[in-house]
Amino acid sequence: MQHWILFYVQDGETRKSVLRQHQRRAIDAILARCADSGKTRGLVWHTQGSGKTFTLLTVARQILEDKARFNNAIVLLVVDRTELEGQLKGWVERLLGEMQTQDIVVKRASNKAELQALLDADFRGLIISLKERAERILKDLEDRKTTGLAAMDQLAALAAEKEAAMKAARDSGLSARAFSVFWVLREDAAMKAADLDAMALAKDIEELLGRFPNAQVNHDEQRRLRAALYKPLLGLPLEERARVVDLVLKLLLAEADE
Repeated sequence: MQHWILFYVQDGETRKSVLRQHQRRAIDAILARCADSGKTRGLVWHTQGSGKTFTLLTVARQILEDKARFNNAIVLLVVDRTELEGQLKGWVERLLGEMQTQDIVVKRASNKAELQALLDADFRGLIISLKERAERILKDLEDRKTTGLAAMDQLAALAAEKEAAMKAARDSGLSARAFSVFWVLREDAAMKAADLDAMALAKDIEELLGRFPNAQVNHDEQRRLRAALYKPLLGLPLEERARVVDLVLKLLLAEADE
């Protein structure tokens, strides 16, 4: 019964809410879908006043609590109306407190910049790629060019990419900055056309970072690093070479800019 009875404070009074049958069915369906690796999305349609808020938060709590079943999942709660945030606030605060006592990491993003930082915190270089894509998604949502469901799908895909990147980074043995170069350039069309290996380039960059350890703060080392980057990229046409060098430097120096 602990999953179906919720206590919250409203108008200064502690209240109890028992989830109804349609809410429990929705929760069970969502959990089953999230546990199915062959499925990537789903839609639950509740009418106004049917308890969407408690359904949503109960699902989030159960997914985060069951780390083994859901592979230590990331849950993104996207709220696009100030009124809804007010409706959610009291129960959310209580729920977050409970989860933190169970060793569940909880982060709150109050704006786009904070969300981007949370998505990409593990790899500074990877921030550039994921941040710009996340910003486009959120801008489209603000401008009503995409739906909330579509935006959540895209943000979930970014989160999944982050998880894949983290695993690949651990396996690669590269530093975070060198690995970020590999990850961003691994599907680069010009690199593939020139038969240049992104992993080999990342390993070259690892060596260059050792030669120019202060490039993030020393302009002379930045200049020498830029010059050195051209050598492993000689197989690219001149314009593409300059583009890739600029991109690599943006990734390597991102930490100093923030």
